Amino acid sequence: MRFRILGPLEVEADGAAVTLGGPKPRTLLAALLVRHGTVVSDDRLLEALWGDEPPRGAISALRAYASRLRAALGDQARLDYRAPGYVLAVADDELDAAEFERLLHAARSVAAADAVGGAHRALALADAALSLWRGDALAEFTDLEFARAEAARLDELRLAAAEERIDALLRLARAAEALPEAELLVRRFPTRERSVVALMHALYASGRQAEALATYHELRRRLADELGVEPSEPAQTLYRRILGQDPTLRGAVVGESAMSLLRSWIVGASECCTQLRT
Repeated sequence: MRFRILGPLEVEADGAAVTLGGPKPRTLLAALLVRHGTVVSDDRLLEALWGDEPPRGAISALRAYASRLRAALGDQARLDYRAPGYVLAVADDELDAAEFERLLHAARSVAAADAVGGAHRALALADAALSLWRGDALAEFTDLEFARAEAARLDELRLAAAEERIDALLRLARAAEALPEAELLVRRFPTRERSVVALMHALYASGRQAEALATYHELRRRLADELGVEPSEPAQTLYRRILGQDPTLRGAVVGESAMSLLRSWIVGASECCTQLRT
C-alpha cells in the first residue's frame, strides 16, 4: 500500500486508488499520517476534525470515521485504538514523505564525498527525491494547524533538495543547467544564502564574473537592510574566490573548501528548522 501526502492526499493498494470517503475521513487519515507510528490522542484528532469547538457526539463520530477508514484501507491492523487515541501503522517505504526524507538524507551523505562519483550519485538521489512531489504538501489541509506545521517542514526540505541538486550540477561542471534553477530559488528567497551562493557559483562558472560579484553585493545589501547582519563567512569566502578567479570553481569537481560551504549550510538549515518548529 502506498500513502502520498506530497501533494493531494492519495492512497493506493495493488495499483488501484483507494476511495477514502468525504472530507472528515480524509482529514483523519492525514492527521494520522503526519504522526504515523505514534499514538495520536482523541483530543488532537478532534481538534484536527472540528477545531476548538467539536460538536456534541464528536467522540462517537470520530469512532465512526475511524471504522470507515479501517474498512477503506482493507486491513483492520492498520488502524489500532490505543488509549488515549489511535495509531496508524505505515512503513517508511509506504509513505512518500518518509521516502523523500530518506533519499534527501542519502543525497546529503554522498555529497560529502569530494569526487565526481559522489556528485553523480547525489544528483540522482536528489532527482529521485524531488520526483515524489506532485504539488504542495498536504495541499487540501493547509488551513488546519497540524497540516500547516508539517507542510512547512516538508517545504523546507524540498527547498534543501533543490539546493542539493544545484550543488551536484555545479560540481559536475553543468553550470548551464544549474543557473536557471538557482535564479528561480533566489527570486523566491533573495536572502537565503545557500541559494545565493549557488547562483554566484553558477554565474561565475558560466563566464559571468561581474554578475556573480553583483549578486553578492545585492545579498549583502539585503541582509544589512532587513536583518542588520553581514553575509556569512562561507559566502564571503566564495566572494573572495571569485575575485581571485579561482580555477577550481569552473572545474568538474569543486574543492574541499566548497564542500565545507555545503556542509555548513546543511547544518545551519537543520538548526533553523529546529528553531522554527520550537
